Amino acid sequence: TDPEPHMDGRRMECGRGKGLGGSSLINGMCYIRGNAMDYDGWAKLPGLEDWTYLDCLPYFRKAETRDIGPNDYHGGDGPVSVTTPKAGNNPLFHAMVEAGVQAGYPRTEDLNGYQQEGFGPMDRTVTPNGRRASTARG
Repeated sequence: TDPEPHMDGRRMECGRGKGLGGSSLINGMCYIRGNAMDYDGWAKLPGLEDWTYLDCLPYFRKAETRDIGPNDYHGGDGPVSVTTPKAGNNPLFHAMVEAGVQAGYPRTEDLNGYQQEGFGPMDRTVTPNGRRASTARG
């Protein structure tokens, strides 16, 4: 950044995606869509009537190829590779999910499916061979 007067003139490093694919090149590879309630709320505003979650869902599905196959919420032949991690026996994953459940949050198997709120496996933008997916190269 430019020198910040409220930080004694110091500069901050801010990662920016200046390559083909933008910031999808440098993100954390987490694939999370907006919450359905947000889309439905926007659709109540003048001029945004076609922005309900159900209106947008076909485009979300067209954009992705999910490694475990398509379903009502996920596509199977889009340009962006989406990988769903296998929970396996990772004790840290299980401990995080259980902590969330004990705190009163629901357990969910698909954070981009019907039950978006909760704790469960997070889809990632990773190709089947382990490469980072971006909007430039899928």
